[in-house]
Amino acid sequence: MACPEWQTEDGFEMQIGTNHLGHFLLTLHLVPLLRKSSAARVVTVSSSGHGLGRIHLNNINLRNGDYHPWFAYGQSKLANVLFSRELAKRLRHTNINAYSLNPGAIDTDLSRHYRKTDDKTKGKGFLKKNLLMTPFMGSQTTLYCALEEDLDDETGYYYEYVLY
Repeated sequence: MACPEWQTEDGFEMQIGTNHLGHFLLTLHLVPLLRKSSAARVVTVSSSGHGLGRIHLNNINLRNGDYHPWFAYGQSKLANVLFSRELAKRLRHTNINAYSLNPGAIDTDLSRHYRKTDDKTKGKGFLKKNLLMTPFMGSQTTLYCALEEDLDDETGYYYEYVLY
């Protein structure tokens, strides 16, 4: 998330490559196997950061000075949501449902690229205690999308953990 500009081994901008293209390719390779099961689900973890996203079709790798860590992240997470919607549409008459989700703010090392080195511990106790979920709690939206029987007749939707 919000990493410095760099690229995958295949030459893609790192965040679109890691957050979207890898999952996209894996999913497409798994679809034939998933079709053989009685029911299957494809659950894609996105982020509320998809709201920052815009798909740059003419410059998907954000080269030539267009790179910004947050806009690249937003693009990759918007690609996740759009992929799930399109996958659901294309597989609507099959046994495969697709969902995307935002798991919420979870206490992981995801922010390692945008935290300043000397700010890594400052305020962390407050954030940890009051704003960040444990990985166990953060996994609940993903598990809901993967396992909840009430979603058997739904596909293509975006789910989000809402903290009140």
